[in-house]
Amino acid sequence: VSTMRCRVYALAYIGAFLGGWTTSLILKNMINQPRPEIAGWVGVDSFPSGHLVQATIIAGLVPLALAVLLGRRWPAYVVAPGLTLAVVATAMYRIHAGTHWLSDTVAGILIGSTFVLAAYWSLYHPQWHRRCHRCPWLTPISAARARPERSGAAGPPR
Repeated sequence: VSTMRCRVYALAYIGAFLGGWTTSLILKNMINQPRPEIAGWVGVDSFPSGHLVQATIIAGLVPLALAVLLGRRWPAYVVAPGLTLAVVATAMYRIHAGTHWLSDTVAGILIGSTFVLAAYWSLYHPQWHRRCHRCPWLTPISAARARPERSGAAGPPR
C-alpha cells in the first residue's frame, strides 16, 4: 500500500534490498572468512552477516513505510527506536549463537545503514515525488516546486 502512494519509496526499498544483498554476496565471496567453530557450521561465508544487512535495511525502512502509509512522518520517529533495538538484539544473538564474529555483525549493520541512508537521501528530492499520492515528502511548497506551472497559464493580474 505504501508503494502506491510514493514511488520514490518503492524504488528506494527495492534498491536498498538488492544493493545490500548484492554487496553482502560480493564481500562473502571476496573475503571468505570462516565462521566461528562454536556453532559447528562449516563454510567460509561469515563476513559480513547477511542477516544483519537485511535486518538493518528493514529496521530503517519500515518506519518510512509507516510514514508513507499514514501520510505523516511522526510514526517513523515512534517506531524507529524499537526496531533499532531489534537489530542490536539480532547482532547479539548471532554472536552468542556462534554463527558470526563481532566484525561480521558490525559490517552487516554498517552495510545496511549505508543503503538505508541512501534511501533516506532519495526521499528528500521534491522533484522526484511529482507522481506521488498523499506522500509525506510532497509538501505544498515542494509540490509547487516539483510541478511548475505550464507555459501559457494565466499569470498574475496586471
